[in-house]
Amino acid sequence: MISNWSTRKPLSVETGPPQAPYQPKSSVTLMEAAKATSPQSERLNRFSTDSGSPPPPLSPTAVVVKRLWGGRETSKRLDEDSMNHSPYMLHPASDFRRRWNLLALAVILYTSIDLPMDIAFFPEIEVNAGFIVNCIFDAFFIVDIFINFRTGFEFHGRIVMDDKASFQHYLHNSFVYDCIASIPVDYFAFLTDESSTSISKAPKIIRILRMFRLIRLLRLPRLFRYTKGYASTFHTGYVRVVKLLFLLLLFAHWNACLLFLVASLQSFGDQTWVGLMDLEDEMVSTQYSWSLFMSLSHMLCIGYGVYPPETLPELWAIIFSMSLGASLFACIVGSLTAVLLSLDSSNATFTAYMNELEAYFNHRAIDSQIRLDCLEYLRLRFGNDEHQSLNGLKMYSEKSLLSALPDSLKRKLRFAEAGSLLSKNPIFNASFFPKNLQDNVASKLVPEWHTSEEIICREGDLPTGLWFVKSGSVQITCDGEKLGQCQPGSFFGEGLISNCLEPLTYTTGADNSTVLFKLSREDYLEVVKFHPDLLEILVLVCQQKMKKLNMEDWKKDRSDSAQLQKERVAQLKQLFDDNVNLTPKS
Repeated sequence: MISNWSTRKPLSVETGPPQAPYQPKSSVTLMEAAKATSPQSERLNRFSTDSGSPPPPLSPTAVVVKRLWGGRETSKRLDEDSMNHSPYMLHPASDFRRRWNLLALAVILYTSIDLPMDIAFFPEIEVNAGFIVNCIFDAFFIVDIFINFRTGFEFHGRIVMDDKASFQHYLHNSFVYDCIASIPVDYFAFLTDESSTSISKAPKIIRILRMFRLIRLLRLPRLFRYTKGYASTFHTGYVRVVKLLFLLLLFAHWNACLLFLVASLQSFGDQTWVGLMDLEDEMVSTQYSWSLFMSLSHMLCIGYGVYPPETLPELWAIIFSMSLGASLFACIVGSLTAVLLSLDSSNATFTAYMNELEAYFNHRAIDSQIRLDCLEYLRLRFGNDEHQSLNGLKMYSEKSLLSALPDSLKRKLRFAEAGSLLSKNPIFNASFFPKNLQDNVASKLVPEWHTSEEIICREGDLPTGLWFVKSGSVQITCDGEKLGQCQPGSFFGEGLISNCLEPLTYTTGADNSTVLFKLSREDYLEVVKFHPDLLEILVLVCQQKMKKLNMEDWKKDRSDSAQLQKERVAQLKQLFDDNVNLTPKS
C-alpha cells in the first residue's frame, strides 16, 4: 500500500515480496527485483553514499577546468568524430587545439594593448626584448595559419574532418585577414638599416609607414571568435558584460594612444597639448596617464581635457575622439544596462508578483495566517538550498521555457529532476523491467509543493494519481488515528492501482515542507498499458502492506459506511429529480 512506512507498531513495513512468490514473465521474483538495479540507477548512485548524500562539490578551479577542457562526454565525442577522417587532421575540440586557442587568445590580447602604445610612445625600433617577443608572436601566427588549414570545422551541427573541405573552408573565410595580420612589419623595418640597431633618425614619412604595424589588429576579430566557444559554457549575461567592459576600456586605451601620436607627429610643438603641458621629457607612465585622461574626457563629454585644441590636426583628432567615443560610450552603457537588467529578470518577475500579491491581500483583507501560508508555499516552490528567504527568489514559467525544447531533451530534464526519486524505490529498479521504464515514468511526473500541516488528499476522495515523496514527510491518518508516515522514496494513492477506481481510505497531510511528484491517472494507465508486470507487482505489494498494517478488516468495516454514503447520494439524486419534475411549465 505505502512503501517505506515508519509506523508506531513494532512490525516493520518495507517493500518486499508477497507471501506467495510472484513470478513475472521473465521468472524473476520480486525479492530479486528489489535487490537488482538497472544500469541507469547505478549511474545515478555511482557517486552517492548509503545515506543518499549528493556527490562532493567540485572546487572553483575544477569547475573552470571542466568547463574549458570538457569531461568524459567531450572525449567520447572526439572519438566518434575522429573515426575515418583524413590523417594529420585536428579536431576543433581536441585538447591540443583548445590549448593552442588559449595561447592565441593571450597573444592577441597582448598585441591589441601593446601595439598602439608601442607605436605612439616608442617610435624607435630597437633590438630589445620587446622586439624579439613581437617577432616570436609573428612566427606564432604564421604557424597558426598552417594549423588552421589542418583543423576540422563545424557544419550544420556536424564536425567535418576532411582535409580538402577544411582547406577550402579556411581559405574562403579568415585566411586573408590572418595572412595580412601576420606580416612581420617590425622585422622588415629593421632590415632597412642592417648597419645600425636603431632607427632613431628616421624621417616622419618612415614613422608614418611604420603605422602599417596596425594591421596586426586585424587579429582582434579572432579574439571574439575563439572566446565564443568558451563563452557558451558560462552565463551568457556575464559574458556580455565582460565583453562590453573590455571594448570600452580597449577603445579608451586606443584613443589615448592616438591623441599622443598626433602630438608626436607634430614634433611636440609648443601649440600641442603635450607641449603646453611640458610632457615631452616626462616618463612614459606620466605621458600615458595624461593621454588616458584626455581620452576619457572626450568619451564622457566633460571637456577637451586640460587645454582646448590649438592646431588643426589636434582639432580633427579631438572631433573624431569625441564623436566616436561618445557614441560608443552611449551604446555600451545602454547595452550594459539592458544586460544587467536581464541578468536578474526572474527575480524582477518574482518581486513584481509579490507586490501584486500583497496588494491583493490588502484589498481583500486576507487573514494574516493565510498570508503566511501563501508566503511559505512560495518560499518552498521557488526557493532552493541556497535561497530559503523570500529575498532573492526567482520565478520561472517552466511550461513556456521548455516549450521550445524537443521531447527527448524534456525527458532528460525531467529525469534529472525526478530520476533519483524512482531509483530509491526497488520496484522501479527491477532488472526484468525495460531500461526505459524509469525514463517513461519520470517524464510524466509533475512536481507539487505542500507546506506544513497542509492536507494533500482526504478520506473518501477519488485518487487522481500516485504521489511520490521527494523530500519531507507525509502523515497517514484515519479518523484521527495515525497509521504511518511516508518518507522520501515512498508513494501513496493506492486506490488508483486497483482495476476499479476506489475512494481513498485514509487522509494524507504534510508533516513539514514537502515536495511531491504526481503521476496522473491518465499517465499511469498509459505506463501500465506497456508494462503490465508493473501493475501486477504494485497490486501485490499493496495487498501485502494492507495485511501487515491489519487494514483488511478495517477496510471491510469501512465498506458498510461507504455503502450507506452511496445510498444517501442516490436518495438525494432522486429527491432532486422529483423537484425538477414538479417545476411548473411555462
